[in-house]
Amino acid sequence: MATMEKLMKAFESLKSFQQQQGPPTAEELAQRQKKEQATTKKDRVTHCLTICENIVAQSLRTSPEFQKLLGIAMEMFLLCSDDSESDVRMVADECLNKIIKALMDSNLPRLQLELYKEIKKNSASRSLRAALWRFAELAHLIRPQKCRPYLVNLLPCVSRITKRQEESVQETLAAAMPKVMAALGHFANDGEIKVLLKSFVANLKSSSPTIRRTAASSAVSVCQHSRRTSYFYTWLLNVLLGLLVPVDEEHPTHLILGVLLTLRYLMPLLQQQVNTTSLKGSFGVTRKEADVQPTPEQLLQVYELTLHYTQHWDHNVVTAALELLQQMFRTPPPELLHMLITAGSIAHGSVFRHDAESRARSSSILELIGKRNLQSGSSPWSFCSLLRDLRGFIETDRGEGPPAVHSFSGNKEVTLSIYHLDPLTRRSQTHFTGSIVAAS
Repeated sequence: MATMEKLMKAFESLKSFQQQQGPPTAEELAQRQKKEQATTKKDRVTHCLTICENIVAQSLRTSPEFQKLLGIAMEMFLLCSDDSESDVRMVADECLNKIIKALMDSNLPRLQLELYKEIKKNSASRSLRAALWRFAELAHLIRPQKCRPYLVNLLPCVSRITKRQEESVQETLAAAMPKVMAALGHFANDGEIKVLLKSFVANLKSSSPTIRRTAASSAVSVCQHSRRTSYFYTWLLNVLLGLLVPVDEEHPTHLILGVLLTLRYLMPLLQQQVNTTSLKGSFGVTRKEADVQPTPEQLLQVYELTLHYTQHWDHNVVTAALELLQQMFRTPPPELLHMLITAGSIAHGSVFRHDAESRARSSSILELIGKRNLQSGSSPWSFCSLLRDLRGFIETDRGEGPPAVHSFSGNKEVTLSIYHLDPLTRRSQTHFTGSIVAAS
């Protein structure tokens, strides 16, 4: 009973002091004047040590009130982690570590729950960080049947934390995300992963370099520890390219830096070939899932984007682009490596607006030829009619000359070539072939 009385007295003293820490109302100020003098720093340190010493005592663990007392003790220590006095904060931090180490074997679920409650509060920076990194360290010990509930409840908490502007909070979150996602990421569905990624991508345009860096590393960690790794690599790559392409438009410098940094973190992972398997049908039958891979065009866009920003007016963007280029050459994805070392494999640019418009015109020409072929049925094309229909496309294309007919006689193959300037190769040509008959 003496132990219980000591605990309750220490709880009441610490709680009364913490209530005095907040901004008082008029009524609270009047009541506070009637109370005794505030607890001194030495008293708060003594109370913390008393609580820690008694809560880990073997005699108290058999009490039916132990779970409740443990919850109160964890709450008090987390509150004291935000104390104005550094000595009190240090003692509270040591007491938290001692309690977790002593009770981890017998009361782990309760410890995890109390840490989660503090994360959900999203309160003071120091208290939140103290709970966040400790929860991350214990995340791999969460029981499998509790992983999904923890994940569902943590996702909105993480989304709210990403909106905070304290750099220290974002750094702690970035350090915790790989450990949390390694334990819980495989229990998340695609929609939940996308919501989490959008929360981090929104921070890439922050003016703070620390927030941009932590957002980039956290977004890549979420993809890395999801069930469909390759799919979310591709999804994130597509989102990042969509933020900067076409490069003709003006983009904020902070956004450019954030995207280039994320691409640098993502590039080594794109080199790895991931075989995604899952249980389908009867239990124990493992089948490979059809997963999405980054396309060669997307990888080429990253390369062109990097080259473009090496000529940026801001030296920070130039440095980020050069670092990404170095990472790209160190760990190139196989498709990109093949394009870079194979002559003629890069036929046109893809990050400028007029490149996309030029490709759209070429696609329209090909679609027109296919349509003519379908409409004609078994009858061959009329060469003059085809040229007349193509004239509108040819005249609008920025070409070097009219289409050239390389061969024409009777019912044979004819190759038409339309030339246009290209920002990378300076000249490229679009070929299409059809079977035609001479017209009078």
